[in-house]
Amino acid sequence: ALSYSELAWRLPYNLAVHLFGFYAVALLTSVLAESVSRAEAELEAQRDSLANLEVFHRDVVQSISTGLATTDLEGRVVSINRAALEILGRSEADLLGGPVERLGLIGREEWQSLVAGLADNRRTERAQVEVERAGGSVPVGFSLSHLTDASGVGVGTILIFQDLSQ
Repeated sequence: ALSYSELAWRLPYNLAVHLFGFYAVALLTSVLAESVSRAEAELEAQRDSLANLEVFHRDVVQSISTGLATTDLEGRVVSINRAALEILGRSEADLLGGPVERLGLIGREEWQSLVAGLADNRRTERAQVEVERAGGSVPVGFSLSHLTDASGVGVGTILIFQDLSQ
């Protein structure tokens, strides 16, 4: 059993230790909450910046007069701009998600050969083909280049092409 003098000494000591612990937990919680709020605000600002950059990029790609299409590593068309649709005389629904040969610029074997050759170069030599569309065929010049992600890993191919009849 504890004597009255020991109890009188331990009670304030335990109370002080617990109060200090509660205060420390409250302080840490406040600091963490502030840190989370700051991180959320920075993330929101970065999201807005990224959204603006995506809109800017989309507008630039859609407004250029050169045809531009991207494929994934398997050769499926991932994106295509307005100029490309006009040059090819095709609809976006007809081309997106389809194989690269559906563009009418390049066959599967030639595409695989050119992509394999890209390992050493950033871009292929410009090639010229006749593309069939309503109203006749048109000469189209095209080249391929690598499409990479932010860390430089290849994620597909970029096809750049122009109607050479104009």
